[in-house]
Amino acid sequence: MSTELRVLYDARFASEEDSGIPAAFRMLTRKGTSREETHLAVQTITEELSAHLRRELLDSDELILLPVLRAAIAMWPVMNREFHSPVTHFCVGDKVKGTDRVDFMWLKTPPHRGRGANVVILDTVVATGDTILRLLHDLEERNILEGNSLHLLSCYASPIALERIGSKNVLRSIIVGVVSEGVDSDGYLIPRTNGDIGEKLFESGA
Repeated sequence: MSTELRVLYDARFASEEDSGIPAAFRMLTRKGTSREETHLAVQTITEELSAHLRRELLDSDELILLPVLRAAIAMWPVMNREFHSPVTHFCVGDKVKGTDRVDFMWLKTPPHRGRGANVVILDTVVATGDTILRLLHDLEERNILEGNSLHLLSCYASPIALERIGSKNVLRSIIVGVVSEGVDSDGYLIPRTNGDIGEKLFESGA
């Protein structure tokens, strides 16, 4: 299977637009952005991602959401609303920065083997791709890849992560709000979100 990649905005070509993804991205990477502003930026980008995904699907298509916590919990309310409360299985991918180690677990029940569903992975920031690759490995072991259409939606991702994930040829589509210039030596996207996105979203001191 060949993976279709759609990038809605490229960080290498800065835009001064005061609405939509460019404005949300500036908010996401600006120093001093509040938790509320970070949530708003993620939700704005997610609304654009959901609109693009909807164009691929039929109204009758079954949808299963797989948000990768912590950060993707900020994407989930938009997707849950736009697709009328689909089945959701939350997972946690705890990446150790500077390594390829990912501690992975399902919060409750993992998805069951089925056929004909559109399985949509949500991950707010994808820097190296290690977390998504670990999730895809788990889905493969559970035979979820066979007979279903997999999609990845991410607000902000690096070119190298997209290349690594796309090379697996198991996803029908990858839809990215913003592609970064690259990844720095600490494993953060360039330009940085000025801190761990999960901390910015959910910890008052971020």
